[in-house]
Amino acid sequence: MSHSRTKSARSPSLADRKAAAAKQLNKYITWTSQRPAPSFVFRGIKRDYDLTSKVGRDKSHYSLEKERQLLINFRRHALPHLNGQSGLNDWEILAIAQHHGLPTRLLDWTTNALVAAYFANEQSESDDDGIVHALELKHYEVLAPEDQTKDPLSRKSVAFLHPPALAPRIVSQRGLFSVHPQPKSPFKPSEGHSTFRFQKSQKLEMLRLLHRLGVDRHSVMGDLDGLAATLKWRYETGMRIE
Repeated sequence: MSHSRTKSARSPSLADRKAAAAKQLNKYITWTSQRPAPSFVFRGIKRDYDLTSKVGRDKSHYSLEKERQLLINFRRHALPHLNGQSGLNDWEILAIAQHHGLPTRLLDWTTNALVAAYFANEQSESDDDGIVHALELKHYEVLAPEDQTKDPLSRKSVAFLHPPALAPRIVSQRGLFSVHPQPKSPFKPSEGHSTFRFQKSQKLEMLRLLHRLGVDRHSVMGDLDGLAATLKWRYETGMRIE
């Protein structure tokens, strides 16, 4: 009697994982080189979900009045923390609110493709692939300072906003925002849009590669929280702490 034995699939070695991550990063760099900034902007997300601004993601809860009241209250209570910048316009307040995590009708983008790659691979324990969206800006209005005198909640079409350097994080991330007049509806770009997918199995090695290139939580946050988060990550993943 003959016996057949099924050979279990060999788990990838550390060297295999490093090689696969390096190959994927090379593909990404080639992809982004065909979409040069600042003509293109990038948005990295940890999983493949709709491009819906945070304030409208809970469709049953959203209303324009609630959104407006949220911003009024943010302006009122944020004033003591703004270092005397009491003359900020509504667009600047909206950008600061987004920057600090308030649900708004803005979405974050960057002109730095490696920053987008970092956000797509963040939280390596995620069970989902990371996605980077690339968008060609020529298909959208980019708001000039004189356009920022109007009520941001009254816009009728998607536009992009380069915020002033009000916080180190905005500068370090080379950030800009898109503003969405219908917060409950996913943003579905029709022109100049493409995506790149990072495999979930390679996220940790991708973060290690990006760290060696100088892109990590410290560099993209530009503050003590980012420094502490990077050192914590290096400690927990067994990387050498210099």
